[in-house]
Amino acid sequence: MKPLHIILIILSGLGVATVVSLNANTSEYVTFRDADQNTEKLYHIACKLNKSKPLTYQPEIDPNKFTFFATDSLGNEKMVIYLKSKPQDIERVEKMVIIGKSKGSYFLAETILSKCPSKYEDSPAKLIQKTN
Repeated sequence: MKPLHIILIILSGLGVATVVSLNANTSEYVTFRDADQNTEKLYHIACKLNKSKPLTYQPEIDPNKFTFFATDSLGNEKMVIYLKSKPQDIERVEKMVIIGKSKGSYFLAETILSKCPSKYEDSPAKLIQKTN
């Protein structure tokens, strides 16, 4: 074999290995019920905070444990455990995406991505200025 053929075979093997490794680390948006089907895989779940149930954060006992209840897009509700400190202004969040794994009776969140709508809306004073 010529050295060029060997280099092309190595490069194509590296390309295949890269595609396989990237595919193995991806997560997908699902509901809590779908996440329960595979408890080892990392999932993204778009959900809302259930404000009628308690948010539990006791920094004097465990500063790295925050629990709450969330409802996914189909109305399935599940307790979420987040093993980090409570995110600031979580009570004001309209929607969030939690990234983690289902553990049967609860969802273990590794990351919480939230968007507070008030940060992205114009204040009434700015709206008045825009219309003038």
